[in-house]
Amino acid sequence: FFNCNSVNMGGGSAYDEEYARLIYDLERVAIDDADFERRLALLQANPNIDRDVILGPQPELIPISPIQVVQPVIAPTRTCAICKCTLNVEWVQFNRCTDNNHSFCVSCAERSIVKMGIHSLPTFRCNVCGVQTKLNGNLGLKPFIKNISSERAGRLSFESGCCPFHGDLLIYFCTECLEPICAKCHTGFHSDHDYETLDTTFSNAKLEVQELETELKDKRSEISNSVEKILNSQAKISQDAENRRRQIRDEFKILRDLLNNKERDLLNRVEVIENERITSAEESLLLATSAVDAIDKATKLVDEAKVTLTNSEPMEFVQFVFDKKQTILDVLEQEDAYNEPRHRIHERAFPYVYTQGA
Repeated sequence: FFNCNSVNMGGGSAYDEEYARLIYDLERVAIDDADFERRLALLQANPNIDRDVILGPQPELIPISPIQVVQPVIAPTRTCAICKCTLNVEWVQFNRCTDNNHSFCVSCAERSIVKMGIHSLPTFRCNVCGVQTKLNGNLGLKPFIKNISSERAGRLSFESGCCPFHGDLLIYFCTECLEPICAKCHTGFHSDHDYETLDTTFSNAKLEVQELETELKDKRSEISNSVEKILNSQAKISQDAENRRRQIRDEFKILRDLLNNKERDLLNRVEVIENERITSAEESLLLATSAVDAIDKATKLVDEAKVTLTNSEPMEFVQFVFDKKQTILDVLEQEDAYNEPRHRIHERAFPYVYTQGA
């Protein structure tokens, strides 16, 4: 019954949990659209009205003689076999489904895709008849989408603050599907899912952005310290190599005539070790600086989220956070390749080159 246009969609009372609960109760007790509009108008005119009055049974109406009305013939509408939403823009249909009569909205079809193994193709499983259809890994559902009117038609969008399936106000957030839902979604497709109010989701999103910013700063500080250690180790490598050269030259003065060839071999060996360690240090430095760049980009996303929080509607901010959150988490969870054993050879003590008994 509830239309999003009848309530202010700003970040004020429309998102208040108590108000959302009251709207939900109005939808529950109203017997039709007119009854709901009557109760809503009464609530808007008297914000402090008693709940028992606003939620009470509809007053008795004066009986009137029934008037025979010729009902217009309405063409049957196509609905999603899962969420029962009307499919008037685009839908997904598979030829293998029973009688080819099972249609799905794009959102429900995407949720019905499963993957049996690492190397297997994604498979759509019809929730009505159980028939499975293999999908092309690159095209996905695209070959099975009917009546495509635009690239984004039929896709989920919550930026308006209204449910894309029912047109009602979004007042909850499904923590299993990670999407805002309205009261009808809550009692329908998401009835057995865990949920929370959008107020709670919005508050958690703000805290999450702050935590991500702190983690990014700590991560950058840690990598910066590693860069400093790598630079210091480069100087030490060269110094260690020079010390070993000096030792080798002093010892070979006594055996110069007999061990010229051996001296050259050992010097070459030291040079190879030095080059390997210098190369290792340079590789570690490159990996570390690349990680710093990635963190700087992620920090920029956090800054953009903070700007969105200040200048945009709450739903736009929530949408932005859930679009960009995974990119930031990927940066925080990336492995420190520059700390792997093969990249830390430059931190080991420079090997001693034995010359006695050569």
